Amino acid sequence: MKIAVGVDAGGSSTTAVASVNGKIGQPVTGGPANIATDFDTAVNVLHDVITRAASQGPLDAVVIGAAGAGSPNIASRLETALRQTKQFATYIEVCQDTTIALRAAIPEGDGIVVIAGTGSIAYAEIDGERYRSGGYGYVFGDEGSGFAIGCAAVQYMLRAEDGRVARDRFVEDIARAVRVLGKGEGGSMGMRAIVRKMYSEQNPVPGIASLASLVIAFADGGERSAQRIVQKAAFDLGELVKSLMQPGMADREIPLVFAGGLLRKNSLLTYLLETRLSNDFPFIRIIKNGLEPHFGALRLAERGAGRTC
Repeated sequence: MKIAVGVDAGGSSTTAVASVNGKIGQPVTGGPANIATDFDTAVNVLHDVITRAASQGPLDAVVIGAAGAGSPNIASRLETALRQTKQFATYIEVCQDTTIALRAAIPEGDGIVVIAGTGSIAYAEIDGERYRSGGYGYVFGDEGSGFAIGCAAVQYMLRAEDGRVARDRFVEDIARAVRVLGKGEGGSMGMRAIVRKMYSEQNPVPGIASLASLVIAFADGGERSAQRIVQKAAFDLGELVKSLMQPGMADREIPLVFAGGLLRKNSLLTYLLETRLSNDFPFIRIIKNGLEPHFGALRLAERGAGRTC
């Protein structure tokens, strides 16, 4: 019996899926697993989801896609830690989350993926070469990401708190969501105190990124301030892809995958991004609503299990 597991270790949640002799089981989910910022928690989360996904017996192969795994030291450290906590049989690989997102939609060959979830990045494999743009994290990068959109919404709401812009339903809903994030939903805590409290949190990124869905919903409904935030996000994501285009790529039919929570279903964000990319690079074939990244990790794990035969 061959058991393989693929894992997508995300900044907001982690998903694992197993296959037994090629039969794919139900995915299981866990909490955030950011190996770059909270290594010990990530190891515990990964151990939990892998164990629950593959309860039928010892593993033959596991592939984990994770942000931060581009560092060989971090990837090697994670492999070592997991081997110590669970007996992986013969094959374990830790790779970038970009790799599994690309291979979930394009099993092999040339392709580009743009990811917009908690963070953002663009990645390509063309003619055996690898290219990437973005992915510098929420402090210095992640343009067009859930965190960037959520942060822009909070900034707009705080301008309204100061009276610099008018208060409207969009501002009120963002303020209500921020109060919940800051545990000030009872109304007894002022907004300045809530913001100070959020600054003191160990990892405020997932919470702020969770506001992006609210912003996109308002933008889809025609709210102009939300639309301006989404327009900026679409432009920034387009710039990530544009920077990857090497000489000769623009006139080749290359598949480009939309991945990440923000690009998984149609919205104003996906419409604006698709329109810009189609206009700038008419030969690109855009793939939307493909398999989720953990299935790309599973494909790679099944290949790894095959190599152990």
